[in-house]
Amino acid sequence: MDENMKQLQQSLIELEIEAEHLLLARHQLVENDKVRNGNREALTALRKRARTTKTSVPSPFESMMKNIGGSGSRTLVTEIVRSCLTQ
Repeated sequence: MDENMKQLQQSLIELEIEAEHLLLARHQLVENDKVRNGNREALTALRKRARTTKTSVPSPFESMMKNIGGSGSRTLVTEIVRSCLTQ
């Protein structure tokens, strides 16, 4: 083979490798979307079962703060906010 044919063959090999990477990334995107949709459907089902609206479901942070210390945690949060505002 002459040099031009070798260069063309190498370019085609590199192009095919990049195309494989693109197809793998696209496949991963589809898989991630399926998982996201499944999570969304499960969350909707849980909300319907609890007969709540989207805003009335407490966030994980609110649940943690309730379990940590009741009203004492509000004082801590207030002190942190005050210290941040004064700086």
